[in-house]
Amino acid sequence: MLGPVFRTYDPQRDRLVAVKAFRLDIVPEQVAKLAESLRRLAAAPLDHPHLVPILDAGLEGTTAYLASEYVTAETLDVVLRHLAPAPLERVEPMLAQVADAIDAAWASGVGHGALHPRDVFVMVDTNDVRVSGFGIIPALESIGVKVPVRRPYAAPERISGEPWDIRADVYSLGAIAHELLTRRRPPGPGEQDGALTNGTSAEQRVLIRRVLSAALAERPEHRFASARAFADALGAIVRNEPVPAIPEPTEAIPVDAAQTLEPIALPDEVSVSAIAFPSEEFLAPQAEVIEVSPAPTPEPAPLLDRVQVRPEPAVDVEPIVRTPAEWQPGPMFSHTEPPSGPTFTWTALVAVGVACILIGLVGGFQWGRRSVVVPAPAPAVAQAKPADTEVPVAQDPAPRATPPALAAGPASEGRAAASGPGRITVRSTPSGAMLLVDGHPHGQTPATVKDLSLGPHTIEVARPGYVPRSERITLSAGRAAQTVALTLRAGRAAGAPSTAKGAPASSLGSIYVDSRPRGARVMIDGRFVGVSPLRVPALRAGDYTVQLDLSGHLPFSTKVALKASEQARVTATLEERNKD
Repeated sequence: MLGPVFRTYDPQRDRLVAVKAFRLDIVPEQVAKLAESLRRLAAAPLDHPHLVPILDAGLEGTTAYLASEYVTAETLDVVLRHLAPAPLERVEPMLAQVADAIDAAWASGVGHGALHPRDVFVMVDTNDVRVSGFGIIPALESIGVKVPVRRPYAAPERISGEPWDIRADVYSLGAIAHELLTRRRPPGPGEQDGALTNGTSAEQRVLIRRVLSAALAERPEHRFASARAFADALGAIVRNEPVPAIPEPTEAIPVDAAQTLEPIALPDEVSVSAIAFPSEEFLAPQAEVIEVSPAPTPEPAPLLDRVQVRPEPAVDVEPIVRTPAEWQPGPMFSHTEPPSGPTFTWTALVAVGVACILIGLVGGFQWGRRSVVVPAPAPAVAQAKPADTEVPVAQDPAPRATPPALAAGPASEGRAAASGPGRITVRSTPSGAMLLVDGHPHGQTPATVKDLSLGPHTIEVARPGYVPRSERITLSAGRAAQTVALTLRAGRAAGAPSTAKGAPASSLGSIYVDSRPRGARVMIDGRFVGVSPLRVPALRAGDYTVQLDLSGHLPFSTKVALKASEQARVTATLEERNKD
């Protein structure tokens, strides 16, 4: 939005920098004013651990730019794909950090106004977050530029162009929290969708819905006064403590009143999910711009978890009364005399009979076609080639496993993509390790890999700072589903490049390895060290051989001359195998 972001290198301070160029359809005088506003923003940088620092701003030719620190992390919109729906206790720390960043920025007089999951960077090892983009929207609005809104994260007052304050960012944070907890984006102000994760008690569900309802209220005065107040309410739910005062929007039915609704009696053979739950196809990532049609009822009704109970609108039926003068004679009846004799002629009866015979013949032919089925060989269904997802240039790919839908190779390569009756569940201690089955990445542990063929399979797990583990198991007809639990030991892989204890840090270096597509097995000097992207730290200066291997692609190998106190970078675009 508003222009591209470039990654560049600052040789004076030996660091990477993200530079956003504002390419807008505005006159040169406006460009100069925008550059001046951005310079003032950079002159008083925000100093907070959860804010991305702004380093510089200015004018390059006819383009205003803003330079900020280059963050090595994944954006929250990527993390959402394999994290949501998540329990509250897992996402509450991240939401609290974003809330602290919002309040700290506003305390310095700088708002965001367009908070989006792409503005939130999640650190891989610690799950700490850093937020970017504060001050850009106010700078653009100061020169009269109308900024595109980011639905459904934008507050109603931002969409309508009204004045806004910190409560607009509270609304955006509430929309992000809703998506993290349900994997569904809120349909509109004051509305919720999706289900909370299993394991949440009924009391917690009611409280979570009330807190989200207050954050997503249509009017600013009905929301939390600060982002920290919203995060504190969620934290109290996690700790089973009394929840602070929750603003009660007047446009929503109070949750306490909703609890008095009588349960709906359903037959034993009918499940609630079959009636009220959304189908799985709606769990796919949704478009950013969502148009919501107005509800047919005069006011929104409360949402009780996934089942929405809405009162039926009253319908006034007005009887139709006609005077004798308004009646008109029909085509077969006289206005003064009742009908007499048969109303259908013999010709009409013959036509009806012929039509019935034709319908019978056609129906019998169709039934005969359905009753005779000629078995045909099922066509081989090839797994869709994964999209080569662009990595935002304002972030450095972090050592996190790519979701299998993005990184898995073609179905014809390896057993992991083959359709079969087998299933393997892999757990690791600690969890969050990158998982490969027969060389195919499958996200992070704990994970279940389905549709495996019977026979031997190789399981590999790797986590930064731990020794990778490999296990080989065999699925059989009697043991088609198995669970594997692996304990990772802190350290580096046996035989991997290492240094003697006590070696000075000045004599060590590191190697950062990335690939496109990500999820390739990384080997250094023939030893498996993890999955791309990753960073191998504390290596002695010297020559190393780095190899990348990904199913469905040609292997890659290169030599690296590592110098002390430096980080060597290996990036490779893996070439697909020739399928002819």
